[in-house]
Amino acid sequence: MLSNLDKLFQNNPRGIVFTSYWLVKQGVSLEMQRNYRKRGVLESIGHGAMIRKDEEVSIIGGIYTLQKQLGLDVHPGGKFALAMNGVSLHVYFKPTINLYGALGVKLPRWFVDREWDCYLDYHTASFLPADVGYRTFNFDTIPLRISKRVRSLLEWLYLVPYVADMVDLYQNMDMCRWLDPKEVQEFLENCRSKKVNRLFLYYAKEQCQPWYEELDRTNIEVGSGKRTIIEGGTYLSEYQLTVDNELVDNPYL
Repeated sequence: MLSNLDKLFQNNPRGIVFTSYWLVKQGVSLEMQRNYRKRGVLESIGHGAMIRKDEEVSIIGGIYTLQKQLGLDVHPGGKFALAMNGVSLHVYFKPTINLYGALGVKLPRWFVDREWDCYLDYHTASFLPADVGYRTFNFDTIPLRISKRVRSLLEWLYLVPYVADMVDLYQNMDMCRWLDPKEVQEFLENCRSKKVNRLFLYYAKEQCQPWYEELDRTNIEVGSGKRTIIEGGTYLSEYQLTVDNELVDNPYL
């Protein structure tokens, strides 16, 4: 007869983290968890978090646990999610996971302190609608909720200029030729960041995106007045934006 833990092993993908809190809810008491650790079935990776003994667990397995076991409102988005949606110009030996959470969502210590096989870039924000623009992406056997293309682009733009590079973003967005204009319209109308909206429309027009002319720009809030995105950059009077000089000077972008 299978134990509760054996059943959980069977019903969950390999390579994930098991939290003590969740195991108790599934019928594996704290005492049973201690016994499993002593017997070498479970291995602690931090306060309240365990993995199968000697199993390789990546950050993907950690995020799965944040989403599925702890119910945290977090998801991979931005540049990383855009790559998972098939838009990426570069391959990195040690990638960065761009993780986004709702305002006030704090990551557990075991997740933050663990040395994962990638860099972690975590941001909390509420400038986009919380319940739209996602898809399920399977990382081998581990399903995660990640941002779709439009949401990924807006999340990436939100980090300009302090984290995100304008030129890198521009080059990747240039590959997004087949976005759904209705989806773009809905997101931009509900986006609370005027900077993000203005930059998105600037990029789209400069790139002659085929969906750009289908947008009703009168319903998209972009604010008024001049905005300096890059100090010492080039001022574009049409957009009232000061942007990276390379965007203006390089004819091949």
